[in-house]
Amino acid sequence: MRVVLVLGIVVGALASVGTASAASNIVISQVYGGGGNMGATYQHDYVELFNRGTTAQLLDGWSLQYGSSTGLVGPTSTPQQITPLSGSIAPGEYVLVREAQGTGGTTATPGDITDDSPIAMSASAGKIALVNTTTNLACGSATVLCGSAQLATIVDLVGYGAANQFEGAGPTATLSNTTAALRGGEGCVDTDNNGADFAVGAPAPRNRLTLIHVCGGADTAPSVASTSPTNGATGVARDANVTITFSEPVDTTSSWYAISCGTTAGHTATAAGGPTTFTLDPATDFAANETCTVRVLASDVTDQDAPPDNMLANHEFTFQTA
Repeated sequence: MRVVLVLGIVVGALASVGTASAASNIVISQVYGGGGNMGATYQHDYVELFNRGTTAQLLDGWSLQYGSSTGLVGPTSTPQQITPLSGSIAPGEYVLVREAQGTGGTTATPGDITDDSPIAMSASAGKIALVNTTTNLACGSATVLCGSAQLATIVDLVGYGAANQFEGAGPTATLSNTTAALRGGEGCVDTDNNGADFAVGAPAPRNRLTLIHVCGGADTAPSVASTSPTNGATGVARDANVTITFSEPVDTTSSWYAISCGTTAGHTATAAGGPTTFTLDPATDFAANETCTVRVLASDVTDQDAPPDNMLANHEFTFQTA
């Protein structure tokens, strides 16, 4: 588990987070902050946890701690940004932590853990940390970086949207009232890179009543493992190719991706490689200083084992040219 603090450019080196081996298998598998907002189905924000390991883990004494995209995670002045956890999480089990309720939505979120002072999460961008204590982190803003003692308590961290703190090369794509961040492989994929490990799709909360999912056992859906350029990359060459690596060999249709840019609009490309790593060579170069979004379409990507599975959700990443 690695956490990076960024301020336009990286200002903190990659930092290892020391945790027990069992704890390192407990991950945040889904993040949704649009609960109860306009257009939302679910009435509550939520954070889903998953045990991708082989041993049970007690959550007693742990917490979820939230921060805005550039604010402190778990600030001491705002107790509503910390949710204490309890109980245990078995191998392959999901635990749903229900957070703040909005005024809209049609479906109550089936939380396993609730909070009397729930976290009101941003629908689009923020940071959520799984911490093995209930002590406020009170770090992670643009001016207050997390020190080694604080990092050592972070079991997992997800930065989404324009967050300045995340694992790996970049945060997940921006979320919305109708989209959540979903960890690949039904929670099993963990390469310590938020931008690659999570896809953006419709909220699909799972809880203790959901069937156990064993990582490396039953067949899992494919996901995007890494991209080049990475999500949020800047200074990308105008004639750059786009490389996408999946979690396993896949089959694709002719329309499995879309490239759209702010100035030059849509780009067709020649796809080469596969079945795991594909390179897209755009037919025309990008313009200078424009933001481009690449979308991998879940309905057009299937794995090659039997039965074939589609990706669980579309995967998006953005970059800016030089």
